[in-house]
Amino acid sequence: MTTIIDLLFGVPPSWYDRPLYISQDNRTTFGQTRQTMLQVAEWLIKQHAVGVGSQVALCLPMGMTAAHITLGVLAAGASYLPLQLYGPPDRLTEILTSSNCQLLITTTAMANKLGEVASSKGPIKLLLIDQDFAAFTATLNGLVGLQNPVPSPPDQLAAIFFTSGSTGQPKGIMMSRRSLTETTYSLPRGMPLNQDDIVLMAAPLHYAASLALFYPFSIGCRAYIAGEDEAMFAEIAAEILEREGITVWDGPASRLRHVVTSGELAGRDLSAMRRINTFGEPMTIENLRAAKQYFPNAIFQNTYASSEAFWITTFVVSGNLLEELDTLPIGKPLPCYELGLYDEAGNIVAPGDVGEICVIGSVSIIGYWNRDDLTQASRLKAIPNSYRTGDLARLEPDGNYYLVGRRDHQIKIRGHRFHLGEIEAALKSHPSVREAVACMVDEEILACVLAADYNNLVGEISSICVKRLPNFARPKNVIVLPEFPRLSSGKIDRIGLTKTLSAK
Repeated sequence: MTTIIDLLFGVPPSWYDRPLYISQDNRTTFGQTRQTMLQVAEWLIKQHAVGVGSQVALCLPMGMTAAHITLGVLAAGASYLPLQLYGPPDRLTEILTSSNCQLLITTTAMANKLGEVASSKGPIKLLLIDQDFAAFTATLNGLVGLQNPVPSPPDQLAAIFFTSGSTGQPKGIMMSRRSLTETTYSLPRGMPLNQDDIVLMAAPLHYAASLALFYPFSIGCRAYIAGEDEAMFAEIAAEILEREGITVWDGPASRLRHVVTSGELAGRDLSAMRRINTFGEPMTIENLRAAKQYFPNAIFQNTYASSEAFWITTFVVSGNLLEELDTLPIGKPLPCYELGLYDEAGNIVAPGDVGEICVIGSVSIIGYWNRDDLTQASRLKAIPNSYRTGDLARLEPDGNYYLVGRRDHQIKIRGHRFHLGEIEAALKSHPSVREAVACMVDEEILACVLAADYNNLVGEISSICVKRLPNFARPKNVIVLPEFPRLSSGKIDRIGLTKTLSAK
């Protein structure tokens, strides 16, 4: 079994001079990164008592330094736990308290806040580093580096990504070295790359999407690592796309929408872009059509995945589909997964019926940290390599899956069971509506839509609901908003919206 260590350190010598990571101020080759990883591993083992099975917490801005420390932790035989930069102290404390971390690596800028968090955890060492890559690597001078990475079995813990999910309660998604490796190798199946590609990587370290750091090791391509400020501002992102000749965009749909609608892409030469993959939330047809104007040579695809399971399905938007479709499907499953739609009892649903998306495959998580109850609840009939996503979908005759909504968004109203996703789909069928959210408050369905308001919009939406929805499922009120509140991930803050609707 190939492990993540084989992947990271087994690159062919012919790649050593090939560019690997690019950032605002630095560029490294495969060979340079390999040597730095081995130096970081020696530094952690000899100076900071990191050993096989250790957990190392990282609260670092995404960049060249964060990338090499992450790789060095794995080379030392340890696992890493990335924390949200500038995250709420109470949440950071809760996560650290539940972990087995005895070392927390962060920057001097975060020292004051995290010093209090670390002291509340107990015996945890706070290690401050300079996020500037040149300054950080200077601290490694004199270290030869390990001769070889520390051997580690495939089932050993590699990383824990904490996510709040829909409950607001942090839960730690555990990835083994096996699943980390399989995730990396699944990339070519979901998004074909070649050695000449330059991939824009803009995910913060604490998101599972940051696993894109490992993608080049299976392909031989390059990755531009965007810093926190670069990823946030549309004008900076647009400049990077043109200056670096980015060929592949891999990021949340909300991030692409932000850049496309900013106006910052106008007049730029973006002809190098050949593939755009979005995830996190479905891209609207309207946004895709707008993006196509700026990226005429790009193939667009919509990927369905989760932090627990990568690259579940993908749908390539080709030909005249942008003109023909009004809703994007999530596509067909990748060969690394066995996928099915199941009812609450764990049985396959009848063709055409709505069911929960469940996957079986070695790319799935190994469980939730210190939460056996959640781990068991996420399994399908006690199958170890399975994961119940909580998302509801329908398989259409064309072989594509279409999302309906969340299992926990199913409601019961006036004796009827219904999915909020069906209501939201009806709302989004209006050409002016970019996004929609429905919820139930005090036994009434309320909704809000993201659109440019005009006099007849709500009336037209109501007419659509009359045609498409049963009487009990029609929203009592529809509110038009110019923008939705969003979480730091870019996803819609449904809890915040529900509170807004409740107050109306």
